[in-house]
Amino acid sequence: MSSRRNIYVDYLGWLNPASAQRILILFLIGLLVAELCLRILNPQYSRTAVSSLHGTRAIFQQAVEYREAKIIAVGDSTLVGGGVYDHNKTVMGLLANALETKPRLFNLAVPGGDATTSALLLDSVKKAGVKNVERVIIEVIPSKFRVYEAGAVTSKDTAKGTAESLQRYIPFINPQAFGLDVPKLPYTDQFEVAAEWMLGNLSMLYRHRDFLRTEYVGNYPALWFVGTLIPRPMLARLFPSKAEGTNRLAARTDDFPFKPEFVSEPNSRLPRFTPHTQGDYLEQAVAIAKSISSKPPIILSFPTHYEYDQINTEQRHYYLRSLQEYKHYLQTVAAQSGSELVVIPSEKFQAPELWTRTPAHFNARGSMVIWKMMQPQLCSLYSSTCKPQSA
Repeated sequence: MSSRRNIYVDYLGWLNPASAQRILILFLIGLLVAELCLRILNPQYSRTAVSSLHGTRAIFQQAVEYREAKIIAVGDSTLVGGGVYDHNKTVMGLLANALETKPRLFNLAVPGGDATTSALLLDSVKKAGVKNVERVIIEVIPSKFRVYEAGAVTSKDTAKGTAESLQRYIPFINPQAFGLDVPKLPYTDQFEVAAEWMLGNLSMLYRHRDFLRTEYVGNYPALWFVGTLIPRPMLARLFPSKAEGTNRLAARTDDFPFKPEFVSEPNSRLPRFTPHTQGDYLEQAVAIAKSISSKPPIILSFPTHYEYDQINTEQRHYYLRSLQEYKHYLQTVAAQSGSELVVIPSEKFQAPELWTRTPAHFNARGSMVIWKMMQPQLCSLYSSTCKPQSA
């Protein structure tokens, strides 16, 4: 202990009590100024930073505080807009711009999510007492309902890691209540999650701290406004690998465009549709959505890039058949629950120039194509979405 004391003395020996006091006062003043600025500016986040779920907590807390009409959207990284740098060029960005401010859109989609995490998040919205939810958007993609063996079902634990992580950011998350094989957090961790949630409500600086860190952490951008302040060419020169989109989930970079060489070898498996187990959780999510919103939920089905796997004629037949069964299932769920259904047909969305290197992520151009395809249905629900938007 004495040896450590000598180290501290040597390191801080130059600092006298008066100087330490002045530094502490300046530090506290800086924190107060930052807190005041954040309260005045009140930055609103459009999507999580994808690399972590801290953004989900901040967006969730903003949804709790916002008392006017709102739309809650849940889904996976496809709904986040993974691989598209500019949020305004994602489908949810185009929708938010079309809606303007009434109702306001809160995107709670999470990376690695599926129907189970959608049910978990909507259950949390209900427990948190989020007010004036006008409508809920539940995003699904065909690949989450796909198996490759006759009689097989999809796993409820596909998004197990995401569900487990969500417990550490939102205190209302309860995976065990939904039958997920996720260990419950120790009491000490539960206390920490509750304390961080409370601190996020009390302090804007604490809430936004994750968006005020270094721009690039583990190949993921965390500081959102840096991308706006620094021109893209300069970003590309400073961080060439990150600017190219080296990570398929990076929400603040444009991912690589699709290239056939990304597929190492053709996939010989035959796809089949199954409503279980993802469909079971989708139906739970729809039921919860109906209980918390004043208008019917929207089941939004994004396309999938099945030609990505360099399939043969037999496989293409199986893909098309499974997609038809998938669409029929969604139509049944929508009809029985009184939900709106928006299905972007995968069969009409196989052009390589619309996709990134990930079979579930389309690029900005693909987002605009999808927006135009879904716009007629949205127009009947929200007149402001009828206006054309430029690419």
